[in-house]
Amino acid sequence: MNTELRNLKYVKERLTYYLSKTSNKTIKQASVRDWYNAFVEMINNELISSANETEDNILNRKNKFMAYLSMEYLLGKLGEETLLNLKAKEIFRRAFEAFGVKLEDVLDLEPQTQLGNGGLGRLAACFFDSLSTLNLPAFGYGLFYRCGIYKQVIEKGMQVEKPDLWIKDKNIAVDKRKDISYKVNFGGRIENGATIETMKWLPAEEIKCNANDILMPGYGGKATLRVRLWEAERNDKSAPDIKKTITNITDFLYPPDMTDEGRRLRLRQEYVLVSASVQDLFARFRKTGLSINKIDSFLAVQLNDTHPTLAIPEIIRILMTDYAFSFEEAYKKMYKICAYTNHTLMAEALEKIGIPLFKSELPYHFAIIEKINSDFMKMAREKVADFKLEQIEVINYKKNFVNMGNLCMVATHKVNGVAALHSKLLKNKEFFLLSQLFPRKFINETNGITQRKWLLESNSELSSLITKTIGDKWITDLYQLKKLLKYKNDENFLEKFARIKRRNKEHLLSMIKAETGFSFSPDFILDSQIKRIHEYKRQFLNILQVIDRYNRICDGDTEGLQPKICLFAGKAPPTYDVAKDIISLINDVANVVNNDKRCRDLLKVVFVPNYNITKAQMIIPATEISEQISTAGKEASGTGNMKFALNGALTIGTLDGANVEIKKEVGAKNIFIFGLTAKQVYNLKEKGYNAQKYYDKNPRIQRIIEQIQAGVFSNGDKHKHDTVLNAFFNNNDTYMILPDFNSYVNTQLKLDALYGNQKLWWQKALINVANCGFFSSDRTIKSYAKDIWKIKEIKE
Repeated sequence: MNTELRNLKYVKERLTYYLSKTSNKTIKQASVRDWYNAFVEMINNELISSANETEDNILNRKNKFMAYLSMEYLLGKLGEETLLNLKAKEIFRRAFEAFGVKLEDVLDLEPQTQLGNGGLGRLAACFFDSLSTLNLPAFGYGLFYRCGIYKQVIEKGMQVEKPDLWIKDKNIAVDKRKDISYKVNFGGRIENGATIETMKWLPAEEIKCNANDILMPGYGGKATLRVRLWEAERNDKSAPDIKKTITNITDFLYPPDMTDEGRRLRLRQEYVLVSASVQDLFARFRKTGLSINKIDSFLAVQLNDTHPTLAIPEIIRILMTDYAFSFEEAYKKMYKICAYTNHTLMAEALEKIGIPLFKSELPYHFAIIEKINSDFMKMAREKVADFKLEQIEVINYKKNFVNMGNLCMVATHKVNGVAALHSKLLKNKEFFLLSQLFPRKFINETNGITQRKWLLESNSELSSLITKTIGDKWITDLYQLKKLLKYKNDENFLEKFARIKRRNKEHLLSMIKAETGFSFSPDFILDSQIKRIHEYKRQFLNILQVIDRYNRICDGDTEGLQPKICLFAGKAPPTYDVAKDIISLINDVANVVNNDKRCRDLLKVVFVPNYNITKAQMIIPATEISEQISTAGKEASGTGNMKFALNGALTIGTLDGANVEIKKEVGAKNIFIFGLTAKQVYNLKEKGYNAQKYYDKNPRIQRIIEQIQAGVFSNGDKHKHDTVLNAFFNNNDTYMILPDFNSYVNTQLKLDALYGNQKLWWQKALINVANCGFFSSDRTIKSYAKDIWKIKEIKE
């Protein structure tokens, strides 16, 4: 990277040059928007030059490289992150000040890059920050959605979805590659040959996919990696009656898949991602000058969940059709190249594609998968009882679908879970038979977060305090935070730590007031649950506990209660009615609580609309209690739990996902665990869990449910929240809210009691910060590089 970016004179000269180039205005005439456009042009040109140099070093020096295939990249805003990683933020601040402009005003104009829905996409973003910082040879691949995750508007307490058109004329760190495009085919038929190698695919449709690169510089600017995102366009050769489908392929993240057309569009999205990416990977490999016979020694492909599973047959197809490999040879190379990350045990996320749809859209790929399944089942029948074979087969002919999760587990050389508990459940319960057939294949790689985004950028005051106290090596080695432990009894340090949390809270509450009109006191504890709205994440349990707290206040039973703000934020999938009703219930409860004078000094509730990365960067540094309360055994890992702990929040949670490892790292006394364990949940359901019995024995929960049913929180509408209540009762409390309720409420009271001892509270908060070294994505990526990808630092 150009070190001149840390030279004030150079930066000022280049900014004025690009101001003239992009707007033809003088310094006095220029608006903030004009300066933003000049800034984007300057930064992008610097990043493009650095990315070209990095890619040349990877390919020309014959580094083994990794390709990360992901449907999601939840990047947020990249401007400040880029400047911090280039160590140029203060220089640019001073340069803009010289022109009478605030850097913050310039950066505020950047749109959110929201090409993701939650943890999956944010993990991918953290990974590329770590990959570039560690100077590892890698390329990312995804889709360039015209509208990413929707803009959430709350109208009358209910979620309404609006398109989020994020793409502008000027986007920071986006390089629109007019020179790179590939054709992706669909439909048609295959001419049968004597073998699969001699089959010929005659597709009926052709779509052109254009490349757009997101440029990701590492901290210190040593490497800049490209995340290549594909945008589908209409090809004039395509039949006119498919115009709408082609236009829509990269318009929206995750189209609704309840209809045949929706499922077809989803499959097309996944194949566009895979086909364009694999074609590009082969093109990049050719630049190394190496023989195609060595591709499996110089290329690793990581499938981020089941969405990119089609890379398996696509790599085989290209090796057979373009390079004349036999199926057996192609399969061996693909198997050595590909690895798979499983992110969830939830059934809806383990994709199953109907056979008729698959055969009509990708007939040759279906034939390849049939061959994989046939060969695998021959082996499996020798080791697995016939009545169990349906659990592991790739193609289920009885139920008429292709099991993409099983395909990943059968046809890749490594399968990893993303937290210790998740990986254990993956091997010992959900995919026990496959793990027995492939005992060395299944491993764990606990997720991580980048401290550069989630502490250095998000919590500048705390970052400064840490750096002044122990130095700045923590920015690239998070284990350095251990040095903070010697300050846990230093009252002066703890006071500074607490004051920073309060100022962060004040900053957040001013934003909430501007958005919602409600004022909240920073004297209240801030208790936050911010994540995708889903029944298993149990926002419903949280709001039931809030109502219970409200009832105690109304009854005058307030002894021991601390003033508390219960903050919720997150988006529900547009077609997930139960999740949307949970949002509605939260807002209804908030309306009642916040307008009840009895609660004025003890309880407030707020739902922050349109949750995104920027809002997370405000909420997380301000939060004192982190809600991580999923049903044990349902959350694969979670990374929000790590971000909160790193910023000094105390966790209340179940022993689920990475909460298990947080407990190990910070110590059992410094995390607040409640409820059933995953084993207890399993055993209770095996014995025949009866939710009604739990309900009948709990008068507090009965009172809460009866209040909801009576319309206490919905202005007398007794049926407004039937959707969530019916899901709760009719499905026998699938997510085990009733067995966990009392333990959850009692653990909340323990936190109230602890908050009364401020010194002990901030000691525990500091212990959490100091013990977060394990949760850096730098550690995660080093582990992937060693255990799965076998890649090393880029040769120069």
